[in-house]
Amino acid sequence: INTIREDFLGFETVTETTGSFLRTTIIRVLKSFGYSISKCRGQGYDGGANMSGKIKRVHALISYEHPLAFYSHCFSHSLNLVISGSCDLRPIRNMLGVVSQVSNFFTGSAKRQHYLSAIIEKSTVKPERRKTKLKSYNPTRWVERHDSLMAFKELYPYILLALEDIQESEAGDISSKAMTLESALGRSEFIVALQIACSCLVYTMVLSQRLQEKSIDLTKALGHVDNVKSTLKEMLQQKETTFKQIYGCAEELAAFAKTTISLPRSALKQSHRSNFPANTAEEYYRHSVYDPFLSHIISELEERFGERLAKVFPLEGLIPSKLNACTNEQILKAAWIYEQDLLCISEAVLQTEIVMWRNKWKDVQELPCDSLEALAHCDDFTPNVRVLLRLFATLHVSTASPERCFSVLRLPKTHLRSTMKETRLNGLASAYFYKYGLSMVEKIIEDFARSKPRRMEFTDWSKH
Repeated sequence: INTIREDFLGFETVTETTGSFLRTTIIRVLKSFGYSISKCRGQGYDGGANMSGKIKRVHALISYEHPLAFYSHCFSHSLNLVISGSCDLRPIRNMLGVVSQVSNFFTGSAKRQHYLSAIIEKSTVKPERRKTKLKSYNPTRWVERHDSLMAFKELYPYILLALEDIQESEAGDISSKAMTLESALGRSEFIVALQIACSCLVYTMVLSQRLQEKSIDLTKALGHVDNVKSTLKEMLQQKETTFKQIYGCAEELAAFAKTTISLPRSALKQSHRSNFPANTAEEYYRHSVYDPFLSHIISELEERFGERLAKVFPLEGLIPSKLNACTNEQILKAAWIYEQDLLCISEAVLQTEIVMWRNKWKDVQELPCDSLEALAHCDDFTPNVRVLLRLFATLHVSTASPERCFSVLRLPKTHLRSTMKETRLNGLASAYFYKYGLSMVEKIIEDFARSKPRRMEFTDWSKH
């Protein structure tokens, strides 16, 4: 079965963060595991300057020595930059700040959380379908950030009631803080920005989840990005219709806050703030928030995902469902880049194989949709196509899984085990990452017990 694997090798201590030192460390670690950097066909990093810079950085130094190790910025991190840049729009930025403050206000105290939980329990929504508590707004975790915003919008009416109860029951700073937050939640700009953000970011939430899949390849990733981008473009083209629905939902939220959405006051000189010409509040917020926010997301998606691996991307034409994406000449030019990996010695032989492979699928109804499915149909008659599809399937898409390796460090390395050495840390981390694939647990325990006499108590003494 053709599958894409992601294996954890271990953590490595570094004393410098320069590109040359990190490059040397990567090559040394790979060599210690029996891997040769000359076989590397892709690089993926999170976008740090010392890793992805174009001059004297890790990817540049490795690419200079090994040109076939193509670099691609992690799709998930790129999407995170798209969202972060789009959320810099002032109304959206201020709204997210208020959401963060309200979430921290409730999650930071069990007593205040109880006010909210008590109100939620009294609601008529079925328990299995309702949210029970707020999630802290995390600016670095992609999916969790979407979830926290969606949960906040769903709990918006209950949050207002909880803040009212806190004002009546508590005293001092807590009561005044609750009053301030309630006032912020009732502002027209906040309500409209919240509804706009939830309506637009729900598409990027699905995209973020798909881009973090282990088995995703370049074709699927860019296909998902194009799908989201085209959907957002359609929303922008039909902005009068789409925003009318969004504005209607915002008015429903405003009704919970016992207010109405209104136009903000106009600036006289407009030296620090521009006036958007509008006769109604709906028209004003469409021009000032909805249009620029949606346009920025679309432009950022086009900029950050536009030219990904352009030299070898024509290999997509070898996937049967993408036969019309590229011509034979484009595929041949991209395929010959991997000349040293191919089994043929001339372009003519390779071109013949590509033509026969593509002709094989012309009259077939059900076509494989990705490189892994296409690989299953390769035979000895098209060995070079098999090599090209395997290379295309393993081109880097995301570094989400390696990022999770750091997230679980808190499990083996706690404040009680803060001085463990690197060998033991890597062993514990590997055991955790591959816990579902371990078939020799008893052998591992036995080897651990025999390593020192005082550990013999782990073994069965009746067998000695």
